[in-house]
Amino acid sequence: MTKKQAKTREVTNSDLAKQIASLATTVDNLAVSTARGFSEMEKKFESIDQRFESIDQRFESIDQRFESIDQRFESIDQRFESVDERFNLVFDRLDNLSADIADIKHILRPMIQMASTEEKRVDKLEIRLGRVERKVGIKN
Repeated sequence: MTKKQAKTREVTNSDLAKQIASLATTVDNLAVSTARGFSEMEKKFESIDQRFESIDQRFESIDQRFESIDQRFESIDQRFESVDERFNLVFDRLDNLSADIADIKHILRPMIQMASTEEKRVDKLEIRLGRVERKVGIKN
């Protein structure tokens, strides 16, 4: 091997060593970057997990509120059912009263007609009595 070749080989070996060192540094930097990336991703996942937990708690709170509202609606529905039953009783009583009034009208109709007839008769008799009283001189 000649000096030139030996020098070229040394340069090549030296360059090769530098390239290997640079490559090792690059690999080390890549490993550090990768570790940082995983660390950052882990932090992001933790942040996302915390957000999901917060959202889950909010949903549980909303679910409890809906259950409370649902219970209130059930209570109101029961009250309406009670009121509805009372209204039905009132309507039934009104129907009975209407039927009773119709029966009373049916029974009283002939009596009213008789009373009307008798009232007309009394009026005629009062007129006749007035004439008689005038003729007799009791009344002017």
